[in-house]
Amino acid sequence: MNRPMKKMTPLLAAIALGSAAIACDIDRTEDGRLPSIDVDVDAGEMPTYDVDVADVDVGTTEDTVIIRRPTVDVRLPDDTTAVEGDGGSSTS
Repeated sequence: MNRPMKKMTPLLAAIALGSAAIACDIDRTEDGRLPSIDVDVDAGEMPTYDVDVADVDVGTTEDTVIIRRPTVDVRLPDDTTAVEGDGGSSTS
């Protein structure tokens, strides 16, 4: 089975199950009930744990990041005028 099909299999299975559930009309015909039981137990005890956690210090630093943006030169087919842009958002 190729890779895209392996990714699609769970999705297709979910769609098939969802379609089957929608296509059914289920009516409850009788109320259910739990069996009556008599239980006599002693109280339990929760386990205890000794946990050593790491000492984590959180802080901030200030860095400068240089981002290169592409330039775009577009020539429209009906026009010889070039439209230039810097590839990013304009600042007004």
